Amino acid sequence: VINGKAAPAIESLTVKEGDTVRLRFVNAGLFTHVISIPGHSFKVTHYDGQEVNEPELLSDVALRIAPAERYDIEMTMDNPGAWGIQVFAEENKERLNTLIPVVYEGYDSTDLQTTDSIETYFDQTAYGQPKDIQYGEITKEYDMVLGTNDGGETFTINNKQMPDHEIYEVEKGDVVKVTISNETDVDHPMHLHGQFFSVLSRNGEPVKGSPVIRDTLNVRPNETYEIVFVADNPGHWLFHCHELHHAAGGMVSEVKYKGYEPKFTLDPNIDNQPE
Repeated sequence: VINGKAAPAIESLTVKEGDTVRLRFVNAGLFTHVISIPGHSFKVTHYDGQEVNEPELLSDVALRIAPAERYDIEMTMDNPGAWGIQVFAEENKERLNTLIPVVYEGYDSTDLQTTDSIETYFDQTAYGQPKDIQYGEITKEYDMVLGTNDGGETFTINNKQMPDHEIYEVEKGDVVKVTISNETDVDHPMHLHGQFFSVLSRNGEPVKGSPVIRDTLNVRPNETYEIVFVADNPGHWLFHCHELHHAAGGMVSEVKYKGYEPKFTLDPNIDNQPE
């Protein structure tokens, strides 16, 4: 569904030739989706609300968007017609009937043009222009190994499962580097609550383009990312997979600030455990 509606009830976006349009894609679902934008070049301007430095025009490039990820794109409407932005779950490539109609004034939305299958995917690590960001000296380093001990019924971080989960201890002011490795055969969009992080590298290759600043990072099978964040928001924060049945299956960790005391107390009479 798109904004709560399934095809053919998905609301059309009406545009005029010459308009500059921003679309914010939010994956509020369960699976990684693919977005194909027909007939127009576009720029990716933001990741998870964080600005991309000097974004470049793209064409014939599809976006992968995992649960909880957000992408803002901007495009100039310079190709009049009625166009259908294709959206489909990557695990359901044959289902291409979910279309977001983008219709120029004076055109009929009942006959939408789409794009042929796009085989090139957007690479955030090599997009835009570099920009120096100073984090200071790294004071803590941790590993986050994403795994499963039974082929996919349960999911682990460093061989641990919620509620007996991994805890990453930090102090306010720490510069924390985390190496995330996916040893499973499925995607894991890893979401850190309470702070944004910067992606340093993927599979040992440093980020070449704009800084990639996010709160959710999709780690695909056999990928390894290095990220860094400044511990500047005291609390007890979840760092978990946002494909929520993976979280329910145990793929949850926690960033705990030393000395932080929550302002609430769990009721000792509650007899349930987290999923």
